[in-house]
Amino acid sequence: MSGKKKKNGITFYVSDKEIEQLGKNNPTSMDRELAKRSDRFSAKLIDYSPALIGGALMTISNDEFIRSYLKTLFGILSNLVTLYNFFLLGTRGQTVGKYLRSIRIVNAKTGENLEWAIILFLRPLLFLICCGFIYLLGRCGQPQYALIPISLVLIDSLFIFRKDRRCLHDLIAGSEVISCNKSNIRKS
Repeated sequence: MSGKKKKNGITFYVSDKEIEQLGKNNPTSMDRELAKRSDRFSAKLIDYSPALIGGALMTISNDEFIRSYLKTLFGILSNLVTLYNFFLLGTRGQTVGKYLRSIRIVNAKTGENLEWAIILFLRPLLFLICCGFIYLLGRCGQPQYALIPISLVLIDSLFIFRKDRRCLHDLIAGSEVISCNKSNIRKS
């Protein structure tokens, strides 16, 4: 006996054996092990370490030339790491920090890697909006209101304490972060 499978408006006729095989290769969200909160936090710290280290070094230096040099150096390094992380997200579902913590980002429904458009636009959308507001508030001479978008980033981070461990940006992008144990690894 065979069944019908519909994808993007196209009906495919699939045998029972193929349906069984599809079920084995495509773990449902119930089959995937969610990443630990501590692993997600550690991965974020690793990914932001060039900017954090650069910022710390700039604040302890009194020499204007050294501060300018460090700002340029760590700015370039942070941008290179960000570009490399976007490449890794598109190809592996991981950033450098996620790779080191053995976790990855997948589509919450299918368990496959996210599409490029989601990686480039939906996942960072909330963060980019907050950065834009902070920039505009600074330009308008109202930096005291920057606490509002900063609070939104904090609220996004606190969503990790939900049962499904999905932050606000994960809900927007339809993604989840899983552990890379043997049963969760799926190439797409």
